[in-house]
Amino acid sequence: MGGLAFLFPGQGAQYLGMGLDHLRQSPAMAARLAEAGEVLGEDLVRLLTRGPRPLLARTDIAQVAIFTLSVALHERLRAAGLPAPDVVAGHSVGQFSALVAAEVLEFSAALRLVAEGSRSAFLPDAVVHHEGGASSGGKASAFAVRYGMRNLPSVFVRNMPPGLLVLCC
Repeated sequence: MGGLAFLFPGQGAQYLGMGLDHLRQSPAMAARLAEAGEVLGEDLVRLLTRGPRPLLARTDIAQVAIFTLSVALHERLRAAGLPAPDVVAGHSVGQFSALVAAEVLEFSAALRLVAEGSRSAFLPDAVVHHEGGASSGGKASAFAVRYGMRNLPSVFVRNMPPGLLVLCC
């Protein structure tokens, strides 16, 4: 019994030069980084190429960069003929990459969630229920409803120390 699984990394996986070989060969990956850079207000290709390292290590930059490169690499592999994974999972911000790979969230919606979440050192606890409206335990539900999770029956977002975010659908 076999299958294909993707595990997407979380913060701490970033390094100067990550993804550059792929970026040079893939205009689609470069376009994803440009899109993320617009949301972030930073040139991610420049940061990945030249740094400075301390800026790339900042949570708001690192998480957007890791998320974007993870999704872009997944898209590149799929475009090259790799079948859809049977299982996806992610550590920390990698959970958002997994949700995009599983086609639960669109890239642009997940990008905004990651960008907003990383700016506030991740979102407060919240529960979102589609039927009957949203019930909120904090800002997370407002972001979730606003940025594309409206079509899910329910979404649970929970911060768990130390720095673990759980997002279940």
